Amino acid sequence: MARPAQVDRTLAAAPQSVAYARALIDTVEPALPPDVRQRARLLMSEVVTNAIRHGAGTAVRVQIRRERGRLVVEVRDDGEGFEPDPSRPDPSQGSGWGVHLVATLAQEWGVDADGGTRVWFALDVADEELHAVALQHHRPGGLSAAV
Repeated sequence: MARPAQVDRTLAAAPQSVAYARALIDTVEPALPPDVRQRARLLMSEVVTNAIRHGAGTAVRVQIRRERGRLVVEVRDDGEGFEPDPSRPDPSQGSGWGVHLVATLAQEWGVDADGGTRVWFALDVADEELHAVALQHHRPGGLSAAV
């Protein structure tokens, strides 16, 4: 079965939605290089957690797509909207790292706060890298294994 070119899901603004959103990364692109997969899953966790914790809404919309050699993730909450501070958080605090991590690990990112908050990020994924990872998982006889 072919993987979708993009995913668009609306999730409850509840803690259990974080793990579900993180797993959606593999739905769009199962052959991501390990470092890109780890960054995408970490950033998805941070952004969805922030939407749930700070959005004060009832739902979180997650969109993931491949676009011109990039994996693009958008997370929107239906709360009041706010502009997060991307500066380095105080290490003595147990929170405040989400947007800082996005700013550090994503090639591009942004925030819009108009009728809720939308945080998006993009990670570069060269088609050659995807092809190489897919070949690593190819088995003799034409079968391939999902990662």
